Amino acid sequence: MTLFIFLICVTPFSAEKVEIIKEGDTRLIHLIKDVVIKNNNIEIKCMEAVLNETEGWVKLKDSVRIVEADGVVTAGNAIYYFKKRVGYLNNNVILKREKKVISADSLFYNGKDEFVKMYSSVVIEDEVNNLKAYGSKGYYNLKDDIGYLTDNPRLEVFREDTTPIIVTAKKFQIIADEEGSG
Repeated sequence: MTLFIFLICVTPFSAEKVEIIKEGDTRLIHLIKDVVIKNNNIEIKCMEAVLNETEGWVKLKDSVRIVEADGVVTAGNAIYYFKKRVGYLNNNVILKREKKVISADSLFYNGKDEFVKMYSSVVIEDEVNNLKAYGSKGYYNLKDDIGYLTDNPRLEVFREDTTPIIVTAKKFQIIADEEGSG
């Protein structure tokens, strides 16, 4: 019981069902249904999770939602490393920050250095300027608002009362203007 109380103090969490699993010298916490995990400035919600506080990671399954002060990431599944502030997410990943939305089939998220690498069916949407960029792979620096898309990217510029302008290229670089609006 002492271990369980210690774990609760280190990483606050809640779930409908909690199981402690021993694998060798490692103890894992299996959280089932309506899972909420809080660590520093991060809140994670999902339907199922396996938490390893010793190594500082959590595997998340079904309806994953990670909330930090500057944005929200949703996905089907993920693994997140608390100390490094990095995560690997897949299955319909959507990252929302300010007036930008980034979506992809899978994504590597680095919260410490504030960048993402996106893979397959990538879309970057700038809600301020009515722009959408599409590609198969991409990189985006969230801090500096600079990124690029590769593998036959295209850009759609939405206009009022007419069809959008569509631009294609081998590679797009995305750089925010002075106001940071993309």
